[in-house]
Amino acid sequence: MKQTALITGASGGIGRACAVVFAEHGYNLVLVARTERKLDEIKRELENKYGVTVTTVPADLTLPDEAVRLADELKKRRIPIDVLINNAGFGDRAAFLDSDWDKQRRMIELNIVALMQMSYVFGREMTAARSGSILNIASIAGIMYSGPYMSVYYATKAFVLSFSQSLNEELKGTGVSVSALCPGPVSTGFNEAASLTEGFHGMKPAAPESVAADAFWTIRHKRPVRIHGAAAKLAAFGIRFLPRSLVARIAADANGRKTLAAEKNGAAKKAEEQQELSTDTAQ
Repeated sequence: MKQTALITGASGGIGRACAVVFAEHGYNLVLVARTERKLDEIKRELENKYGVTVTTVPADLTLPDEAVRLADELKKRRIPIDVLINNAGFGDRAAFLDSDWDKQRRMIELNIVALMQMSYVFGREMTAARSGSILNIASIAGIMYSGPYMSVYYATKAFVLSFSQSLNEELKGTGVSVSALCPGPVSTGFNEAASLTEGFHGMKPAAPESVAADAFWTIRHKRPVRIHGAAAKLAAFGIRFLPRSLVARIAADANGRKTLAAEKNGAAKKAEEQQELSTDTAQ
């Protein structure tokens, strides 16, 4: 009997690449994302190419108890989940006090709360079946001490890493494993969504396909933590020997401290010019 993998954030990037890798290995799939049209396109592609069954469930995981609704729907369809990949998430680049509060809140809802609830709901089902794997997509950002100008994103990924390791230890002997995969920069739409043009200087973005292949390997070998890519591994090793204050300064520069300052000054100057123009016009 084929196993089934549930993948959130499956409409693109790492999530879509994971769907392809698991389909290649004969897994049936449950794909979750907000955009139904994109999910249906992936469903047709994978079913035609690999002969697997793909179930699509459009969902906005930032909504309260959306994970519970998803689990209930799959129960009605009698689709047990053997592998859960919590991939959905996003970031934002801005000085915290200049950022959009609602965006920061939604980031926590998706990157932390939804991931927790998905792990809780499906983890309980897996432990009852005494079999299953949960993979949480963290980030090299979660290993850094801090991430100025992306402070909330870094903090959410630090949570994902800590939570995953803790839950894996709690579930030893139950037949369920929990892993955290920590990639560096990846060539997806993440940078555009996060308004990030710099970041992780000197680290070449990885292809989502290579991250997905590593995700499959991590689940198969039940590794609690996996850092993807040589540069990310080197960075994770190197920060152990640096003062936290220095790491914070390096991260601030990498996350665009100068660019953001220039943008802020430019916006202030433009606003001042517009104010002067309106004053002149009124006179």
